[in-house]
Amino acid sequence: MAIKIEMLRSFLTVAEEGNIKDAATRLLRTPSAVSMTLSALEDELGGPLFEQDRKSRLTVLGTYVRDMAEVMIRDHDRGIETIKAFAQSRLGRLHIVAVPSVASRILPPILREFLRRQSGAAVSLVDTDSHQVQQMVVTGEADIGIGGPPPGKLPLSFAPLFEDPFRLVCAVEPFGSASPTPVLAGSADRRSDRQRIRAGNKRA
Repeated sequence: MAIKIEMLRSFLTVAEEGNIKDAATRLLRTPSAVSMTLSALEDELGGPLFEQDRKSRLTVLGTYVRDMAEVMIRDHDRGIETIKAFAQSRLGRLHIVAVPSVASRILPPILREFLRRQSGAAVSLVDTDSHQVQQMVVTGEADIGIGGPPPGKLPLSFAPLFEDPFRLVCAVEPFGSASPTPVLAGSADRRSDRQRIRAGNKRA
């Protein structure tokens, strides 16, 4: 017969209480049921766990089994709680990849609030360019990606979150500032002049 965790739990409770009656009350079982469980455990181990029928003193085997049972029961209970937490979406790991501006400015307060609500969760965050964001989501390296819109050929679903405006940034005295006409505007005028010259040559 295999040794079950409940057999060890019953033995450990008796060892802590020092008698079967109090242990049975704590375990919500009858004294006879607890006594039968101890007998079955001793038969399986091949030796007595207690020095006397009063169950107040452990044998050498009993002391060893008690120490092992404490660790096994603690690990068992933690493992069961972890499984339940995962099943109820209270535990898990979330891999996020985002462009640097989002990863550094937008996500930190959001992730702090998320972890406050989901204390058992773990989050990893990687910042990279939009192309790599898309590739990491496609390959499964990331669960969620935040970046530029992916091309239609990729097997991804995309939802716009916000718009990020871009502006021209230059020095206080940029190239061409001596001219009263902006560089780009002047370029457009020169292109128009060249087009008029070519048109005049054709007519000629």
